Amino acid sequence: MNIEKKLLVSFMIMIMFTGSVFSQKSEEDVIRDIIVKFTRNIEALKSDGAAVAPALFSFASNNFKLEIKKINTMNVVQSESYDFKTVKAVISQMRASDLVLDRTLGPLDDVFVRDRTAYARYYNDYEIVESDRMINKGRQFVELIFRKYENDWKIEWMIAQDIDDLEYKGMCLCEIYENEGLKNIMTETIVPNGAGVYYAEDKFTILTDQEPRLVRTGFREYEWHQNGSVNLRNPDGTKGRVIGTAPSRQELILNLLKKEIYPDRCFNVVRKLK
Repeated sequence: MNIEKKLLVSFMIMIMFTGSVFSQKSEEDVIRDIIVKFTRNIEALKSDGAAVAPALFSFASNNFKLEIKKINTMNVVQSESYDFKTVKAVISQMRASDLVLDRTLGPLDDVFVRDRTAYARYYNDYEIVESDRMINKGRQFVELIFRKYENDWKIEWMIAQDIDDLEYKGMCLCEIYENEGLKNIMTETIVPNGAGVYYAEDKFTILTDQEPRLVRTGFREYEWHQNGSVNLRNPDGTKGRVIGTAPSRQELILNLLKKEIYPDRCFNVVRKLK
């Protein structure tokens, strides 16, 4: 999953309220009100990030940091950290997404204020749908740390922790086995399958005695050029659509698994750590 989609998915899950009215606001209620307005702007990211960006950024300090942690159904922990500059650049370029989010929101009871620092914590139960197919279901825990600058509260730190209960598309793990003088390659890929996984085996044959090099897997053939570009080879031998670039044999195999063999199951394919 690229950085834009990662941020959009995590931000979308953070959306909490459709609106609330607080009377005689305490500092805790002020924090709750800020979160309501902040998350309304997050909701609008799904349609046009560039238009929403200025209002969204007004809630964050220049020291804003975002940390996203994800535990998938294989119990693999993924962690990403972003500074304010990176978040601003990505959100400003966001456009409409094909992801749909259904969520059940937990209460916003855990708000603590001391002097010019505030802390809030809540959770969301989420279900993410892509092209009418559920791809993730789980719970996200969110923590926010605020600082008060003069009379304005600003978000300085956001930590989102996603725990998937069901996963049908996500990160796939792969092991690569090479033999016969590096001509034939076997792979074993661990693919998300709801609450568990399934193991898929694939064979690749790379013919290097010609230019471009020919790659065969299943009923398909690909051309791998010296500059690293990879394209499908049509049944009549003509050049087909471009797949991408692969500077090495490992990158070639991982890209084909991700883009050609398991595009509906894998946002990304990485080597399995032994």
